[in-house]
Amino acid sequence: MRENGFVLALWGGIGIVIGAVLPFIFHTRETVDGTQFAISSGVGIGYRFISLLFGLLLAGLAVSTRYRPVYRRPIAISALVLSLLGLAGYSLFTLAGVAGITEQTGVQVSWYPNIGTLDSIAGCAACAIAAIVMLRTRPPVPSEPR
Repeated sequence: MRENGFVLALWGGIGIVIGAVLPFIFHTRETVDGTQFAISSGVGIGYRFISLLFGLLLAGLAVSTRYRPVYRRPIAISALVLSLLGLAGYSLFTLAGVAGITEQTGVQVSWYPNIGTLDSIAGCAACAIAAIVMLRTRPPVPSEPR
């Protein structure tokens, strides 16, 4: 089953789940005189829980391609779309943090990716590659042994 992207998709989903548990960002704030100081090292629990559910969804799609090979193509298409959307979301979140946001008080707020964010980006990329591999390989015939 390794040649059809199952293992890569499963580990990509597990990587997103692990990334939701690890520290996600390193949050800094710049004062008016230009010095930076750390505010916190993470995001809210709700956003991390949504990321955890997203990783479980992608891992579940990978498992469902193994046990339902007849529906592998539609599952792979949905996994490809979801993983590309996740990749775009995590990447834009990271780029927005690195670029920084100016608050109404004139204070520049920025955050930097930590291991959790990078793990989630890598997991989404792995799931996207695995979905492409699944779409390019032929589905097994029901009479063939796994």
